[in-house]
Amino acid sequence: MGRNVVSCSFGKDSLAAAIVAHKTGMRDLSAVYCRVMFDSTLSVEMPEHDEFVREVAIPKLKADYGITTEVITPSATVIEKFYRRRERGKNVGKIYGWPSLKGCWVSSNIKLPAIRDWKKKNPGITEIVGIACDEAERAQRKIVSEKRLILCEQGITEMDALEIVHDAGLLSPIYSYERQRTGCWFCPQQRMSQLRELRKRYPVLWDTMLKMDVDSPYSFKPRYTVRELESKFEKEDNLRRFWERLKYDEG
Repeated sequence: MGRNVVSCSFGKDSLAAAIVAHKTGMRDLSAVYCRVMFDSTLSVEMPEHDEFVREVAIPKLKADYGITTEVITPSATVIEKFYRRRERGKNVGKIYGWPSLKGCWVSSNIKLPAIRDWKKKNPGITEIVGIACDEAERAQRKIVSEKRLILCEQGITEMDALEIVHDAGLLSPIYSYERQRTGCWFCPQQRMSQLRELRKRYPVLWDTMLKMDVDSPYSFKPRYTVRELESKFEKEDNLRRFWERLKYDEG
């Protein structure tokens, strides 16, 4: 493990940070990736992104730039945490259910503790963080002594980062439709268009969410449960099919 470590989600910004760090001559460079699991076999990432990370990005970083990636896998899974009962607070006794929009327990209770443990075992590293220079608010939160914002240092914007990883053959397939960032396939913060696409592309994952929704003591979104979203999307599908059939009959 190098002393300069790219914190990599394998989205456009973190991959651009790895490439730029290498091209600017940064020595002793490596990467670390936290692969959070939904259950014992399924990642929380969109399936095509998870495959991209394992089959394309990690090998290509090593082959093209000499950057080795260490993969951290937290022991706790999302499904375990979802059904774990709270032991403190006003909701004691209730299961965790869906992550809150205000504070995601997937990050705070699963991902971040695993990363903190890893850092304790690897003292003295400098973390390379992929935040573009036109993300001022995010950048301000990350400015600490043990972190470097290499994209900000080099004046690289989000669009620049997109072009860098595209030209390197390292652009994740999730950017080909409706998504601007990586994230969990069950995340409540997804836009409606992203949830429609998830339902269309991955009906098995959507069915899993429907089953979990029955058990969650909290609504998936402030205005919708997953079951209500299913009803909404089904009505939209029926209306679309009606108009398509009408156009066909008239033609």
